[in-house]
Amino acid sequence: DVVLEEIKDSKKRSSQLEVEYKPFIYANSDVKIKAQFFDATYAFDATANLQLSLINDNTKETTKLPFTLKNNNYEIVLSNLNPGNYNLTVTVDNYKVIKKGKFTISKYDTEQQFVTSNVKHLKSITELSKGNFSHIDETDRLLTSLLSDKRYNTIQKSTEKIVSLIEWKLLLGLSILFLSLEWFIRKYRGLI
Repeated sequence: DVVLEEIKDSKKRSSQLEVEYKPFIYANSDVKIKAQFFDATYAFDATANLQLSLINDNTKETTKLPFTLKNNNYEIVLSNLNPGNYNLTVTVDNYKVIKKGKFTISKYDTEQQFVTSNVKHLKSITELSKGNFSHIDETDRLLTSLLSDKRYNTIQKSTEKIVSLIEWKLLLGLSILFLSLEWFIRKYRGLI
């Protein structure tokens, strides 16, 4: 069984370079391109230098980037690409192995996806949350119900801290100190 799986596995790898990517990508998604390079014995080669050449069909702008090694794959993650058609070419330094492909980045505008609200779902949400459902032309009724609802009353909290203007303990200590000092000075001078 193991020998048959190995034979199947080697038949699956008919080329030295395999490239994996999605042919259709939305504009708000990252483009992830994975590649694997195998040597002459079809063993994974982790020392190869893979390069990506990306050409935008609309603007003819060319970008060249190196792949990074991640586990047993070479990988590039591209973000913020403009919508359009792209041609990609993956090459391996010092080898005559080339893979070409195409992918499309489509415009994706979430605001244009749904142009009307789903009234049935909104009503079910208000029933589950024990709320009130109202249309845009019923704003007066909504405002009066919100103002009369006791759950939304304003609550005011105040804290009061009383601080004495005269620190009587400090004044008592100072007066005892000065009276003692005066008594010692008079006693020393012989005035008492």
